[in-house]
Amino acid sequence: MSKMTKRIWHKAPARSAPLITGWDSTKFPVKRRQRTFGLTIEVPIFYRLVEHVISSIENDTLYVFRPDDEDALSDTYDQDGIMHVNKRADVPISIREWLCVGCQRILYGCEDKPSDKCLAFYRCNGWQTLFPYDNRVTPLGPSAFIAEIHLLQESLPSSNSSKARGAFCFVVAHELVHAFDMMRFVVPAFQNWRTFWKRVLGEGSKCDLAQGMFHDKSLFLDTYGSGHELALIEEFWPSQAKQWFKAMRGYLPTV
Repeated sequence: MSKMTKRIWHKAPARSAPLITGWDSTKFPVKRRQRTFGLTIEVPIFYRLVEHVISSIENDTLYVFRPDDEDALSDTYDQDGIMHVNKRADVPISIREWLCVGCQRILYGCEDKPSDKCLAFYRCNGWQTLFPYDNRVTPLGPSAFIAEIHLLQESLPSSNSSKARGAFCFVVAHELVHAFDMMRFVVPAFQNWRTFWKRVLGEGSKCDLAQGMFHDKSLFLDTYGSGHELALIEEFWPSQAKQWFKAMRGYLPTV
């Protein structure tokens, strides 16, 4: 989708500067990097069907974290003791406008798929570029973020029936929701990386919380065939999710 592009400026330490926590721009050189993000669909034959799932998003609003919210990753519970994930994500953005930042490619196939039962998966390098396991150094930040959705052979419609096409749409929507969840972190990181790194990620001290939050949300979505999975997809495709979900019955789970 060549029309879905976004040009973003991002201030970051020059590559020659040591990647240290709390780097001082008065002592180390700073480069203002420009990167144009675009979403490319590389799915033979079924390109238009993938495009249809994206263009038919009914709820285009996604709430992301504020880059200056020090409590963004804190656990939030209601009066019944139920934890609410993403409760502090309260900044509305347009999914269509920002999707190319959360996912740059939707493509067919992959040589190193996660498992034999996998139909599709979302993959990104957020653990290296945004909230690394090694929090002793400042990561490169969102300008180096890369994410892809891989649709495997088993996910493609086996016929031109409405059921086969609906099941495929459900797989695509499922993986897009994974991308939406990552966008809650990526978008505010782009909006103000230095503040996001300092306030939200605590200069690396809260990276494990960000990793855990995204992982937990992924597990919740990946309860295949459940009402939880349907509800998360229905949030963005309220009039189509049930039909796609019904068509998906009998297929192997997605990842």
